[in-house]
Amino acid sequence: NAINSLENGTILRQLESKGKYVTEVGYRNPLGQWLATSRLSEKLYTSKHNVTRQPSLLFLQENDLKSTLLNSVQSYQSSIEILTENIDEQSIELIQEEYDVVLGCDGPESVVRKSAFNNSKFAALKPKPYVVFRGNSYLAQHLAFQTWGYDSYMRFAYVPTRSGSVWFATIAKDLIGDINSGSSSMIKSNLMDAFSSWHAPVVDLIDATPSSSILVEQAFGLDYEAASVILAENKNVTLIGDAGHCCDPVLAQGFTVAIEDAAQLAYHLRHVEPNDIVGALRTYEKSRKSRIQSLWTTTALVTHLAHLPWPLGNLRDVSLQLTPDAVKRRIFDFVMRKSISPPPKL
Repeated sequence: NAINSLENGTILRQLESKGKYVTEVGYRNPLGQWLATSRLSEKLYTSKHNVTRQPSLLFLQENDLKSTLLNSVQSYQSSIEILTENIDEQSIELIQEEYDVVLGCDGPESVVRKSAFNNSKFAALKPKPYVVFRGNSYLAQHLAFQTWGYDSYMRFAYVPTRSGSVWFATIAKDLIGDINSGSSSMIKSNLMDAFSSWHAPVVDLIDATPSSSILVEQAFGLDYEAASVILAENKNVTLIGDAGHCCDPVLAQGFTVAIEDAAQLAYHLRHVEPNDIVGALRTYEKSRKSRIQSLWTTTALVTHLAHLPWPLGNLRDVSLQLTPDAVKRRIFDFVMRKSISPPPKL
């Protein structure tokens, strides 16, 4: 869990004051029937304080997370320059010569990644056959859930927050229409129509979200093998977060993994000599390999289960409903630990 990477207790307390630990999660089918449930820890995941070794899941608004983390690094800004504009693949080489370390934190469409990898196979994103929606609703209920559909790559997930809730949905591109040409109100209406037969409160959550605040984007992912690649060339550049390992958002681990990356990278650079920087970057990349591959495998498994077509989807539901709760809980607890496990010990 990424919060286990934050050494500064003040940062953690600030995040906890703005967020909410989610303790109960479950999987449902479109009729609303519960397929499985899992219970998470109500406090920070540590081996000292949590003998069950269940992970903790802290949810908070993206803006609250960004502002808290940015404020925590204000004192270091004299030695850090954030380059956000006029960056292209040709300028990366010049940047490498000017700075000691170049961190590619520029998201899925990372220009730094495209420049760093000579093999375009690892630089290019692969489009997925569905569109992703995200929204913040004022409606809230106690239990977080993810609902798996049967066709058209349909999924819906919901998590309560301090100020309401956040939700996430996927749907096939051909079912929702052109997301670039339609108005926000039309896209919201089409989304509500697509999920109209699903259990409550799916449509109510979408309806309670302002059209203009619903984020919609084409889903992408990097080649699985990219998780194994080390930037073996003599370059003072490395990648963090989605820039290095963008995968399906089904487990909501994008920010989490980015924080883990940053903590691990800081550890390897903490006392390094200038002539050892490149070696430290390669060591950092190797240290993240196991965690990222584990996340990729778990994501692929959950995505496959969530997108089973009829009648395989119905067979999935019946099988899970007939499986004893004790067995299901062990399986899903294991999946949760694998997907949001803490970073390696520093």
